[in-house]
Amino acid sequence: MQRAKGFIPRLRRSSRIKTAGFGIVLRRPGPDDDLAAELDLMASRAQSRGANTMAMEVLQIAAKLSSTAKARRERFLQAAEIATDLGRPGLLEHLLREAEVEPSDRLGGARVGWCREMSQPLMVNDLGRISALVNLADQARAAGAKDLASNLLWRAAQRCWWSNAGSELRASVLTAARSLELSELDPRGIAISAYSDPLRRSSEVYAGLKLLSQKGGHDPHVARILGSTANVIGAFDLGVSFLAESTAGLRKQGRIGNLARALFAQAWAEMEVGDWIGARREAEEAARFAEETGSAVWTAAATIVKAQLAGMQGRLEQAETCATEAERLVLSTGASFLLAMLQLGRGITAIGAGRHLEAFEHLQRLFAPADPAFNSGLQFFALADFVEAAVYSDHSQDARKLIDEVERVSDPDPVPWVATMLCMAWLRSPV
Repeated sequence: MQRAKGFIPRLRRSSRIKTAGFGIVLRRPGPDDDLAAELDLMASRAQSRGANTMAMEVLQIAAKLSSTAKARRERFLQAAEIATDLGRPGLLEHLLREAEVEPSDRLGGARVGWCREMSQPLMVNDLGRISALVNLADQARAAGAKDLASNLLWRAAQRCWWSNAGSELRASVLTAARSLELSELDPRGIAISAYSDPLRRSSEVYAGLKLLSQKGGHDPHVARILGSTANVIGAFDLGVSFLAESTAGLRKQGRIGNLARALFAQAWAEMEVGDWIGARREAEEAARFAEETGSAVWTAAATIVKAQLAGMQGRLEQAETCATEAERLVLSTGASFLLAMLQLGRGITAIGAGRHLEAFEHLQRLFAPADPAFNSGLQFFALADFVEAAVYSDHSQDARKLIDEVERVSDPDPVPWVATMLCMAWLRSPV
């Protein structure tokens, strides 16, 4: 991190401020709007250079120098948004309390809701959060904050995918997104379509991702959105490119709160395109960052990737060791998506060992609504393996029913991954 002095040549002579180590300290309390405005510029420069911790600290000082409640609230909210990116939930709550947002402030309330949402584990199954996010997005839209509304709906769509939301909830997110009239190549608009209805909307999503992949130069946050969206529809080749761009930028900016999840997504994509060395490297790094930030969810996710990789390579003992550790973490988080991903990995491992009945028992859990591992978002990823396990364990009728269902709900012109899964399923199914 760069020293504060490098950012504030105009402030060094101020009697109100002194530098201290890698930050700055306010000598005397009291309002000073001119100095607060200079600190705003300093915070902006710090963020542009990736010094987010410094930007957050500077905004807190500027807030204390503010002569109006409105200016103070705005600066504390900006600091809170940075704290969210840095993965510091305790500090986030402190900053939100300092902001003192009034219940009548609908836009402020939406921003607080966004900060708190982004500090919470995404994979906790809470369908009520989806409706709450749609309502917050409506508040933001009514206040003219289209960008914030887009972010809130993107998050709501993600929760649809992770939490097995029903068709009505998914439709409510898509309807709200249409009201924003986003451009066809808006990354969040593309992501909302993918997470809300990945099979039916896969072709339009894929087309948008391909166009955006040709442009490059994306902000790390945007690149993460695009990479994760590519993974959701099975466009892992595009996912690898976007996510490599994202993780490089996040490292540079020190945004470790988002780095663990981006590295997990990158590892998943690399695993699916056959870059097993890269996938293991990214998974191990994701686990390290997740442990640093105390995120059991992303530690579990990275461990599941390592279990799948070991299973694919025939290292059965290592695969089960990783799977057992991941299961312990998953059960503590209540994340059905990760439990489903774990069952998929165990199914793949069992197929590789020639234990098709065991594989069938693992994989069928993804398709049983009453099972904790049920997850509609991951089902088509398991299609070919489920069919193979079913056919070789005398459950051919189950295989046929699943193929018919995936074809029914898929886009007439499916993306390459879905088309490949369907072809493999047909080849493995009985004539």
